[in-house]
Amino acid sequence: MKVYIGKYKNWIGPYQVTDWMRKFLSDDKVNKIAEALPIKPFEWVRDARNRKIKIRIDHYDVWSMDHTLAYIIHPMLLKMKEDKHGAPFVDDIDVPAELRSDASDAVPSEDGSTDSNFFQRWDWVIDQMIYSFSAILNDEKEDSFFDIDENGKHTFDKEGYEKEYTKVQNGLVLFGKYYRSLWT
Repeated sequence: MKVYIGKYKNWIGPYQVTDWMRKFLSDDKVNKIAEALPIKPFEWVRDARNRKIKIRIDHYDVWSMDHTLAYIIHPMLLKMKEDKHGAPFVDDIDVPAELRSDASDAVPSEDGSTDSNFFQRWDWVIDQMIYSFSAILNDEKEDSFFDIDENGKHTFDKEGYEKEYTKVQNGLVLFGKYYRSLWT
């Protein structure tokens, strides 16, 4: 697999072109000039400046694709958590009781205001996703549920395995549910 995704192209429009005029003219005059400029040429320039994307997928990349994609998704989730710029609305059912909106000082209202746990809910969801992809990358994790007892008999910790599987699966379900919210 080889992936190259270039950076987003900056929008250049009438206001960006006339911005340098602010040194010499008032904001009102600059805004009037910018509003008078036709938008079509700027759209042509935008459309001609595509983001460079090159992706090559080899046949072995799709073998255990969940593991292959985890190599990309896990560090991206870590970076997003570090650099996040906001948070989406997270359903109360997806978080522990202490993070739910009814457990905080205010319930989100119709006007878009948020409660004191708003950002903590998103942090919790991101942490669940990070845990899941980290577990997928940890090849030795599943081995920890197998052991050999004092008699040399192989044992399997079914309860521990099911608990871990449920936690990992929950993070993956949250990843799917909030996939369109990974812009933050």
